[in-house]
Amino acid sequence: MILLPDNLKVIGTILATLWALFLTGWLSAWAGRAPMIPAILRNIFTGVLTMAFTYWLGTLFK
Repeated sequence: MILLPDNLKVIGTILATLWALFLTGWLSAWAGRAPMIPAILRNIFTGVLTMAFTYWLGTLFK
């Protein structure tokens, strides 16, 4: 993120986080020999939900 211009830092962070959530969902499904799509979607959904809640909580303390 340090290399991105200021106007792309937020979207870059979001995209990098979504990519990491995808990869960890895929890796956990692969390691556990479970279906890929549900594991990936579950990981992305809970990650995005957690980030949104954390952002909302942070806005309460501004």
